[in-house]
Amino acid sequence: MVEIAGLQRHLVDGTSSEPLGTVVFFSKPWGLCATGLEGAER
Repeated sequence: MVEIAGLQRHLVDGTSSEPLGTVVFFSKPWGLCATGLEGAER
C-alpha cells in the first residue's frame, strides 16, 4: 500500500499518465479496462 501511495503522489505531480493506469489496476479490477481504453485513445 505504501508503494501505491507513492505512485499516487507522483500522479498528483502529473509526471505521467501511465502510472495512473497502474495504480487504478491495483486499486480495482476494472482498472484494466480503463487502462486499455486510454491506450486505445492514444
